[in-house]
Amino acid sequence: MIGHCASAIGIDAPHEYGPRRAGDAVALVSGSQRACDELGWIAERLTLGLMFADPWRWHQTGGYSG
Repeated sequence: MIGHCASAIGIDAPHEYGPRRAGDAVALVSGSQRACDELGWIAERLTLGLMFADPWRWHQTGGYSG
């Protein structure tokens, strides 16, 4: 995840790997099939690069100002 994010935004953020903390998830799994089935939603951002680049671009242009 860190590598995909760094590639998408062009910044290699400092980070440290350490032991899992109490309460940290062992694994994270997601999918969009239920949203598609129940809401008719269709995913447009199909790669991690796009998923990171879009909000970064939004943030760089001022983001939410409300």
